[in-house]
Amino acid sequence: MKSLLLKIRNSEFLSHNEILSIKITFLLIALFLVSAVSIPFSLIVTATTVIQVIVPAAFAITYVIAWVLLLSNAPRTAMHFSILSFFVLMGSFLSFSNPVYIYLFVFAILSVIIYYQEGFPFFVYGTLLTLFGIAYMLFNVGLFGGASTQTNETLQIIIYQVTLFIFYVYFLLYFINSEVANERYYREFLSSKTYTQQYLENIVRLKDAKIEADDSTPVYETPSFQQALTEITTFLGEMNGHPAKEMQELVEFYMVLHDLDIDEAMNNKSLKYKTKETMRQLKKYLLNGNNEFTELTYELLAQTRQGLDSNVEDYETSLDSILRFETDRIIAGAMIYRYLKQEVTQLDKWGRVAESLEHGDIKAIYQSKAIKEYFNDRDIGVFLDNEDIYKKM
Repeated sequence: MKSLLLKIRNSEFLSHNEILSIKITFLLIALFLVSAVSIPFSLIVTATTVIQVIVPAAFAITYVIAWVLLLSNAPRTAMHFSILSFFVLMGSFLSFSNPVYIYLFVFAILSVIIYYQEGFPFFVYGTLLTLFGIAYMLFNVGLFGGASTQTNETLQIIIYQVTLFIFYVYFLLYFINSEVANERYYREFLSSKTYTQQYLENIVRLKDAKIEADDSTPVYETPSFQQALTEITTFLGEMNGHPAKEMQELVEFYMVLHDLDIDEAMNNKSLKYKTKETMRQLKKYLLNGNNEFTELTYELLAQTRQGLDSNVEDYETSLDSILRFETDRIIAGAMIYRYLKQEVTQLDKWGRVAESLEHGDIKAIYQSKAIKEYFNDRDIGVFLDNEDIYKKM
């Protein structure tokens, strides 16, 4: 919880479990305020021993367990016990003569479950709660004021039931859609992450090969970089209460890690736990490995570089843009025709690339819409007006 409070104060990124912990904290505080009023009031109104003894005891147990689990960094389990506390609290309302309170509390608990934004708890607890609410109203028609199934009060109960059912179904479909969408996004993220890691791995290997081919010194082995890193680390360490000697030793250890196989070193049983933990933390910042720091570095570099222009001449296909004079375009068109006619590019009946295009096939290509990317109307007209000449090529 202390770490979570520091992250909130520093406006840092919060994980899903940390956001869930914040939600549980607010709900438990609200639950305490509601229970402080409802449970004593129900004890006064009801004369049922079960309500007077079991409900307060069960609520206290589930409520305390929820807090203990939350403080023990188990927010998902704490979420379940906080929901159970609401269920127990609803039991204290069962003794009230007006069943509308139960109906409203069912909606309140459903709202709490929706507030957690978790699909599985809503499916489990929401389904049980909805079935309970519909059954409670069905078997307690008399409490709602209806003496028979033909009264207006019975119609009112049906409206209550339909409203509760529609409310449940709407959010059930919402969570199903959210789970499907999240699963799709997660698969796309993993696929993109795999490609990114492959590219980064190739970049790291290419960089190492280039350093070796140029017989140059890696940046982390240059004295200027080591001195700058030592000075900055020492300064920041002293500002946070760490001795200068300790920070300088940390920098030296960081430099040594560039020449080690971290995964193999982590399996060394003779190393102390503190050393392994330091290696694990520093591994993310090594300059010669594929890690988070390397990925962030190239992402920042990519933002300062301009990508390929859509009109790069090396990838231009229109002869009208590449060649200035008409005679050059006529010669280029003739060379393309000769290539298409003589080069083996087509499949034979056995599926082998063993045949070339006939004049009729080439003419069909020249008359298609796709040819507009290569020839203008004048170039196409030159070909169509001089077919006999092209046939002799």
